[in-house]
Amino acid sequence: MRGDINAMSQQQLNGIEVFALTGCAECHSGPVFSEFETHVLGVAEANGLIAPDTGAGNFGFRTPTLRQLAFTAPYFHGGQENSLDEIIDF
Repeated sequence: MRGDINAMSQQQLNGIEVFALTGCAECHSGPVFSEFETHVLGVAEANGLIAPDTGAGNFGFRTPTLRQLAFTAPYFHGGQENSLDEIIDF
């Protein structure tokens, strides 16, 4: 993220380029891959809630960090997705 191209492998550099080109880096930016803003994405409501989770009052939720992402499943504010493939499909 600081521009040191020697810090990552070619495969990682290719991945970060796709990450940027597809728009992910617009919100997942900076050293922790989050700009800490709230966004409304239209994620399905979490199962098992008595009342809807409205997040910031408008169904907006803070952009989570992507650090250690592979170890933090399930994903989204209510655990609606279980794998990184499901997140990419979303």
